[in-house]
Amino acid sequence: TGFYKYKHPDTGKMHSLGRDQKQAIVDVKELNSLLVTNTSTIDRIMGTGGLTLKKFIAVYWKEILPERNLAASTLKIYRVRLNVITRELGKYSVEHLALKPVSDFLESLPRVERVYTRSLFQDVMRHAVARGLCFDNVVEKTIKPKIKRLRKRLTIEQYKAIHDQAGSMGL
Repeated sequence: TGFYKYKHPDTGKMHSLGRDQKQAIVDVKELNSLLVTNTSTIDRIMGTGGLTLKKFIAVYWKEILPERNLAASTLKIYRVRLNVITRELGKYSVEHLALKPVSDFLESLPRVERVYTRSLFQDVMRHAVARGLCFDNVVEKTIKPKIKRLRKRLTIEQYKAIHDQAGSMGL
């Protein structure tokens, strides 16, 4: 008949769960299943639960990306995005990565950055699936944000003006 609280495993912040013990236990079990990323004894013995997203992103960076012969500037952008993914989700097991943390992470990003980070993250997880490290790509289950393009067609007058300017420049 006390007052029940839950301590967030990542932030350490305390959250009120009320006075109902049974409901508090149910809530804590659900929260732990979403937030705590401990590998089970079976996973440790079988060797399936130990690969974190952080470790797999390191493999992706060292083994997969070099095969693509990407420009240095592209690799620099990828490095930044992979660092953000690693910082926010690196502690999770690749095999047990849940949709909720991925969705929350992507939602926390600005819209344009969300599109590009999601695309790269999707590719990382596609390779994890291909290597048999997980059964499905949870990033594909998130909704791709729409970006409104600001392009418009040129009018014939605008096209002719550009063409005339290029001709006078000798192009």
